[in-house]
Amino acid sequence: MDRKEERVVDGYLFLSTEDAKLAEQEKIKIEYLEQHMNYITAQNVLEVYKKANTGRMFVTPVGYSYLRKIQEYLLQSEDIDSDQVPILELYSSYAPQMRKSYTPARQYVKPSRQKKPQWPLFSVIANIILALAVASMFGIAIKSDNPNILNYETVLTNKYASWEQEITQREAAIREKEKQLQISVD
Repeated sequence: MDRKEERVVDGYLFLSTEDAKLAEQEKIKIEYLEQHMNYITAQNVLEVYKKANTGRMFVTPVGYSYLRKIQEYLLQSEDIDSDQVPILELYSSYAPQMRKSYTPARQYVKPSRQKKPQWPLFSVIANIILALAVASMFGIAIKSDNPNILNYETVLTNKYASWEQEITQREAAIREKEKQLQISVD
């Protein structure tokens, strides 16, 4: 989900991050125009304003506020007749009746009573098979001779016991050989 901060541009909170990105792009266009705009000749400003307005260069409130600023500049300019300055063309409807006609029909269709979802047979069978697989893995791990987290204590105890038995047998064989050779080790 979008974070609210990602959807704010120039004090406007947009409905989606896509709209906010579009507003950011318009902000870049505005900065470019401001750098290259020659406010000394009002006629050039009027031509830029007309192209931006009729060409739908701006579609977000960020762009429209910039167009409104230029429009006010032109209306206050003594070089331009106010009749030459076109009004801002908005391509959005704000009346509730018009908005309803543009929204998807599914918002106005009442949902039918839905049955409670039943577990599909495939899902139940898959879960049983997976549970059996996990249980068999635990069984194999417990019966395995290799040490693992389930049987490490038993395996290590058996290994040390076999070593101890082997050492005891070797000691007995060595003592018996010493007796035969009549070697005394004290």
